[in-house]
Amino acid sequence: MVAGFPTPNLSRNTSIAHGVKLFFKDETVAVANQKWRDLGDLSDLTCTPAAEFLEHFSVHDGKNALAKRIMNSRSLTIDATLNEINGDNLRLALYGGAPDDTGTINYPFSEVLSEDAAGDTFTLSNIPVASSVVVYLEGDETALTAVTGYAINESTGVISAGSTAATIEDATKIRVDYTVALTAATKTELFGETNYHGGVQFHILNNEGGVLQIMELDDALVTPSGPMNIPVDGLQSLPITITSLVKNGLIGRSYFKTDV
Repeated sequence: MVAGFPTPNLSRNTSIAHGVKLFFKDETVAVANQKWRDLGDLSDLTCTPAAEFLEHFSVHDGKNALAKRIMNSRSLTIDATLNEINGDNLRLALYGGAPDDTGTINYPFSEVLSEDAAGDTFTLSNIPVASSVVVYLEGDETALTAVTGYAINESTGVISAGSTAATIEDATKIRVDYTVALTAATKTELFGETNYHGGVQFHILNNEGGVLQIMELDDALVTPSGPMNIPVDGLQSLPITITSLVKNGLIGRSYFKTDV
């Protein structure tokens, strides 16, 4: 080592992302005292700075040489995959409009049911049943009559034979069209908002020695960046892209702190 140069502490400056947290302060609609919101569990996060430069080459001495380089544009992009599926994150991933807390939504379903293991009953997948129940025998488009053709427990979703013998008690499959009361539901219109923006931060924790990194953007656009992945045997994911915006002449800042 050359005299006068410090020896780097390589073991403590090696960073392993033990924990990553992404926060968003939605400023799309002006709301007083807007709070930071944790976007929840992430599968990955990448941060990409980019810049374009205007270059001037001098030929004063007969040779073409770079004399000056001026930054012409700058941006920082964060790509993240969210695994926290909630109403707020779905709005970011689907250009969703302002939430409509309607309380209860009656939503239609249709499903083909096989006979329960105990026999003579069928159980709906979604409850509680709100209204508009129509029951058909498999392969028959003639609707059965309630009470005589079938009986239903709206709170449990169990369908059994009605007062008339040999209606569904001999069936192995039935089709049911019905409406379910989705309580505490929030509705949002797709493409109701295409300009989500606000403050963004991500925090990285290192499990080797208390290293803490913080990247903070004063303002940024948040947009979906790919298909909403819904695997049948894995985690649903919501990919988003965060693009920095200039606010008061600034983009943001980075903090790096080591607790020894």
